[in-house]
Amino acid sequence: MAEVCPDRAFFDRNDDEVEFPDPPTGRRVVLTGERTLIGRRSPRRDIRPQIDLSVAPEDLGVSRAHAFLDHAADGQLTVTDLGSANGTWIGEDRTPIAPGRSLPLADGGHIYVGSFTRITVHRTR
Repeated sequence: MAEVCPDRAFFDRNDDEVEFPDPPTGRRVVLTGERTLIGRRSPRRDIRPQIDLSVAPEDLGVSRAHAFLDHAADGQLTVTDLGSANGTWIGEDRTPIAPGRSLPLADGGHIYVGSFTRITVHRTR
């Protein structure tokens, strides 16, 4: 499961020229299969992310194909940045993860992408 919502503290530490969503609504996404794409939909480019940040509240700071979440059979989750323009962060680390590098996520861990989006992941048991 992934909880997707705007995060004011993450937004405040960025210098993007976008507005923070009002109201800052969130949603839940069930993670299915072995891999979940995080990004913004582009039918013309045949990009259809499972965590689609082109829907309200749209985060224009997210790349079309931004990052992958990989889910192992044992419930372990990892995140891999796909060379996104604005980076991917885990937790409170102020350094984005290196493109192409996969890092494990703890249950309840936070991923930050784009201008204001926080994704909180919950492993299945």
